[in-house]
Amino acid sequence: MGVEMLRNLTRQGFEFDFDWLIRGMKDAEAGGNLALTDEELLEALNVSASEARVRKTSDELVAGQENKKSEQNFLEQNKSREGVVTLPSGLQYKVLKLGEGKRPVATDTVELNYRGTLVDGTEFENTYKQGQPARMKVADPHVIAGLREALKLMQPGSEWQVFIPSHLAYGQRGAGKIIGPYSMLIYDIELVAIR
Repeated sequence: MGVEMLRNLTRQGFEFDFDWLIRGMKDAEAGGNLALTDEELLEALNVSASEARVRKTSDELVAGQENKKSEQNFLEQNKSREGVVTLPSGLQYKVLKLGEGKRPVATDTVELNYRGTLVDGTEFENTYKQGQPARMKVADPHVIAGLREALKLMQPGSEWQVFIPSHLAYGQRGAGKIIGPYSMLIYDIELVAIR
């Protein structure tokens, strides 16, 4: 429980003096006199929370700027690679294997296998490891815009590598612990079927 509490508070930007933290816990457990009054404790917590928010925001801004720069460099170099197509939206893709048949439309449900990574290769999602294709509606608003755009261009049986700029992915907010602000995403997609 303590490990998860510490991880959660650290993610929120809190910093600790462990000697004071342990002393405070022991004093509170013993029920004796505390080093701070309730008012002083509340003020210290408010200041600490405010500082944590500033640190977290600052860290996110720095990470976001680094991710934007990495994205720009990658997309600029990638567009000149053989077989890479750049769409007006900024989405880039490379056909690895041609499929056959009609392309899905917004109202279709598709089955697909995919592996999602960051530019540095960090994997954040992989349906191959789940042992079965994912099913999704092409127009599902929970599916990122870049993936929806790519799916409408693919044919069943095709395999593509798709390079999704952050503005077609999670943008400034990022997603979860792995996908930071302004992270470009790379998907290896196999369109299995249209249902």
